[in-house]
Amino acid sequence: MMDKILRYCSRILRYYIPKAVPTSGAILAIRTSQIDKTGSFASTDVTKGDFIRSMSGDLVTQREILRRIKRGRLSPDDPLQIDADSYIDLDPASLSINHSCDPNSAIRQSNELIAIRNISTGDEVTFDYSTTVTLTIEPYSWSMSCNCGSENCRSIIGNVSTVPESLILKYFQMNALPRYIVKELGLSSES
Repeated sequence: MMDKILRYCSRILRYYIPKAVPTSGAILAIRTSQIDKTGSFASTDVTKGDFIRSMSGDLVTQREILRRIKRGRLSPDDPLQIDADSYIDLDPASLSINHSCDPNSAIRQSNELIAIRNISTGDEVTFDYSTTVTLTIEPYSWSMSCNCGSENCRSIIGNVSTVPESLILKYFQMNALPRYIVKELGLSSES
């Protein structure tokens, strides 16, 4: 019964996970990336703190994510975790935003992509995937190789525990962590 309710809600909620806020022009353009096959690049200058877009797609449970992976409809690297048992099966535009260990954007709240430093026109827009993966997903059960090529590359993308504590605190101070990760790590303004 619960699965039926969640499937129904997922169909409805898909339309409530907001798309990018309309602007006078597109903020991101998808093209070939050195990190992965495709990436998202700034079509205009973006100022630190600016909202870039909402990560969007189908809102589903972990059980549904596992079902889609098993059926070959989804890669284990693709969904965006937004709560303990809630994920977004990302749409193609959201999927095109690559990981970097030295990102210029981050996820805040549950699915808002924001600039954490100034981004120039033509720069690839990236975020640290590890900041969205719960501690309950063990690094030995899921991880992926990193191809970001940054000076600070960790070589492996895993759960949030793979991010250096100093970097987690920096993201927290910028309000650049998902709500559920902040809660899970027990971060507060005294941190």
